[in-house]
Amino acid sequence: MKFKKLLSMLSVVLAVAIVASVLPVPVAAAETVTVSNGIGITSATTNDELNAWADGAATITDNGNNTHTVTLYKNILFEKSAVTPISFGTYNDGAGQPTIILDLNGCTITGSKIVISNYGNLVINDSAGGGKVLYDGGAYLVAIQNAGYSLTVNGGEFECQGAGSVIYNATISATPNAITTINGGKFIGNNGAAVATFGTMTINGGEFTGAYGIVSKQNGDGTSAGNITVTSPSTVVNATSFAFVVACDGTKTIGQITVGGGTYNAPNVAGKTGTGDIAGHVGISNGTFSASPEGFVTPTSALAKTTTQAGSNYIVGTNEISNAAAGLSGGDQIEFLSGDASLTGVPDGITVVNSGTGSVYVNNTEITDTPVVTHTHTLEYHSRVEPSHTLEGNIEYWYCTGCQKYFADAAGTNEITAADTVLAKTTEHIADGTGYHYDINGHWFVCVCGEVINYQPHDLTWYSELLSTKEHNGYGHYECHICGYVSGRYTTVYTETGDEDVNVPDDDYTEEVIEIEEPVEGFEIETELDGVSAF
Repeated sequence: MKFKKLLSMLSVVLAVAIVASVLPVPVAAAETVTVSNGIGITSATTNDELNAWADGAATITDNGNNTHTVTLYKNILFEKSAVTPISFGTYNDGAGQPTIILDLNGCTITGSKIVISNYGNLVINDSAGGGKVLYDGGAYLVAIQNAGYSLTVNGGEFECQGAGSVIYNATISATPNAITTINGGKFIGNNGAAVATFGTMTINGGEFTGAYGIVSKQNGDGTSAGNITVTSPSTVVNATSFAFVVACDGTKTIGQITVGGGTYNAPNVAGKTGTGDIAGHVGISNGTFSASPEGFVTPTSALAKTTTQAGSNYIVGTNEISNAAAGLSGGDQIEFLSGDASLTGVPDGITVVNSGTGSVYVNNTEITDTPVVTHTHTLEYHSRVEPSHTLEGNIEYWYCTGCQKYFADAAGTNEITAADTVLAKTTEHIADGTGYHYDINGHWFVCVCGEVINYQPHDLTWYSELLSTKEHNGYGHYECHICGYVSGRYTTVYTETGDEDVNVPDDDYTEEVIEIEEPVEGFEIETELDGVSAF
């Protein structure tokens, strides 16, 4: 009995264990360590030094390839009185110094002064996801300052809660000689800029949010300005004011923002600070925009506007336009505003307008100033038919039963008119096969078109049926040996001539036709044929 009770209890324990094993295990929030100031981290920094600074919040590992990885295990919170950031590298050690890799590892670093300064070569990763660097001081400062040689950001979230300055507030700001590469991550500038630089910045991806998206700055002595290139269509900018800003003090070097892709949701595409001219300092070759980028599109790039039930977008670049057009639905519209474009695979029912001056083809149809509604051709094949004298023929062609258009090729790319398909009737007359037709004067053929052709006078031969004599008249008829015409019977009379003729009974006479006795049925025959003598 005790054994059975023990077995029952074991069964219950086992069942609970099984249930517990399939339930999700909550991940404990990272512990937070408060520090009074930052620390300078180089390849020579030890774990003891990190422990003494932040009580096990970070470790450093030599990767053996001239790189070292600093991994966070706890959140780090700067005291409000802190004045120095966490710095990486030493500027005086030059561009060849070892690279430090900061792995946020899901942890957050928060400070009310500049949180991170890079003076060497820094890479920021976030292997666990959810890691963040936050500046919350409300002043004219940034979360990360790149004052070194290179900064590469591959992931993580970066936020600046500053004073709302387009120039002085950003999640990342870089000095004139610094190189910044952003491959991913989220950059939240709030009422300031998402990212800004005096130096060179390449954006290969990421999400940028703020009053201002991407900012090119000018340094104080006017010798350098930010040169920013956006390369990736995965880049997203959500700005409440301007997607791009260029510092434009006309007395200084003005920077450049080159846009090769991305999605930009902002009421204005580009703005400036200062009194200089922004023209030529923002060049857009690809991308999708909620506001019109006209004036900033490069000369060789196409610009189109898509309109759907959800609203309108402006698309730059043939590939971007093609991708956007492929996602449209029946009833939507795409308007080409400038540039050349050739699109295929655009869905049926899309209204296409070309209001620019470029050469535009959609689904192999040229778009001019007349709107075209796209559809997939349903082509009906027509083989070549040779013309005759009575019937027109046609060339080989294809006819679309949907749009009622004609094409000279099976792909439906070479549009022609209905008139282009017609082969005219032949001009040469052809007898209709009914043989000779004739009257008393001549014979002819009838063409298949009904016209008289090849008319000729009869070639007549006289046939005497009864020779005339002094005692009685004779009679005979004419025959055409070409068409077979036979005349009615003609009367002949005897006339003495004194000539000898072996063909008549008396060689001293000739016969003369004087009247017709029996006309040929169906013909009105004259009683005398000019120029024909009977004998």
